[in-house]
Amino acid sequence: MDKLEKEIKQFCEVNNLDINEYTQKILRIGFNVDKYGNRPDFKKESKIIEKKKEVPVKEIIETSTNNSDLLETYKKIIDSKEKEIEKLKNNTNNNNDDLYGEDKIGSWGSNI
Repeated sequence: MDKLEKEIKQFCEVNNLDINEYTQKILRIGFNVDKYGNRPDFKKESKIIEKKKEVPVKEIIETSTNNSDLLETYKKIIDSKEKEIEKLKNNTNNNNDDLYGEDKIGSWGSNI
């Protein structure tokens, strides 16, 4: 019996532990540390927040037998919606420019 086995046996006797259960437990723990590292981050999750906004459709599509007319109408609608989306993106980007008031002159902590 080598030194490590003797220490484990003595530890189990002192602490009234079943040596077989304890060795299985420490073997599993040691293997997991070797496999995953010292501190695996299993609880790390990314949260994606989606905001859905319904945009009312203002355009009325007329019934037509000509597919090219329908295609042009759809293109116009898509272009207008893409422009609305771009405006919304620009508005949200512009609102986040000065979070801490660095652009304000004469506020607290400024060098007037």
